[in-house]
Amino acid sequence: QAVLQFVQNADYKAYDVVICGHSLGGGTTVLLSLFMKYGSYENKQYFVNEQRGFKAYAIAPPACVDRTFARQKQEEIKEFLTCVIYGHDMIPRLSAHALLTARASMHILLDELDKSDHGPWFVYRKAMSMRKNTILEVLPNCKYCNKADG
Repeated sequence: QAVLQFVQNADYKAYDVVICGHSLGGGTTVLLSLFMKYGSYENKQYFVNEQRGFKAYAIAPPACVDRTFARQKQEEIKEFLTCVIYGHDMIPRLSAHALLTARASMHILLDELDKSDHGPWFVYRKAMSMRKNTILEVLPNCKYCNKADG
């Protein structure tokens, strides 16, 4: 309510609207900015109009927009929304599909380790000092291990 009263006040018509958020707040920023720009609601004219600038900055937001929509609207969206993502941050790259794939891969790996002499706890004991090829050395005949990646 307070934000709506502020933007409706004639004294502040020249003020731009800027939204910013980090992590979960970054996801909220993305969704709120898209809703404000493309949504239909009775107070839209107070937030997005010719007199008022509108920008949104999302820092490390989780993936929260359909890829097809994002690609279709990419040129329009980049005019008002800026997302900053550190190159190795996994949260912005997570998706439901990626989580299910990772879970299934871990299940298969632990099952294969359970069949070996080392057992599934081998991964947990060695996790901190594990070399790139440790799993391949322990499971040399595992049909699920991609030996080309080493």
